[in-house]
Amino acid sequence: MNIEAVKETVPTHFPDQTSSPFTIGDIMTIDMDGHLDFHCTLFWNGREVAKIDSSPGPFEALNWEWLDESAKNDFASFLRLAKFPTADLFVGSMIACFCNIEWLAKECETDTLFRFATDPPHVFQRVKQPFSAEIKARLINRYGKNIYFFNEALDRFNKIGNVLD
Repeated sequence: MNIEAVKETVPTHFPDQTSSPFTIGDIMTIDMDGHLDFHCTLFWNGREVAKIDSSPGPFEALNWEWLDESAKNDFASFLRLAKFPTADLFVGSMIACFCNIEWLAKECETDTLFRFATDPPHVFQRVKQPFSAEIKARLINRYGKNIYFFNEALDRFNKIGNVLD
């Protein structure tokens, strides 16, 4: 069995703490033969209120350990306002976002990843060379200024104290 553990290296909390009183952090993911298992903490205005993990297995309800029972009602109200049908879906969506950023960060270590303004959100372009000022200038010269470079965006996240904004 192939097991790979990935400790959080990019964001600390999802979503951005300035736009949501509820965030997740302390994220640990484990890939067990294509099945993602995770553990994380739910924060309420920066305070730990619950520990969550996916140990029950795929397609099962998440395991919730509430550290602060008073947060439950406010979390339920937040979910209704944010239009998340369930708490598990909120956490699962944030974990998926985290994993996407982790994957992009790994790809950006060796390649230049970018998107044209006309590309759909899930599409990106790749140059199989490390990102540099020269590669960026060549791409802008060839395709114009309307290019979003993932390498720059991920580098910014790393330099601002590991907070996603």
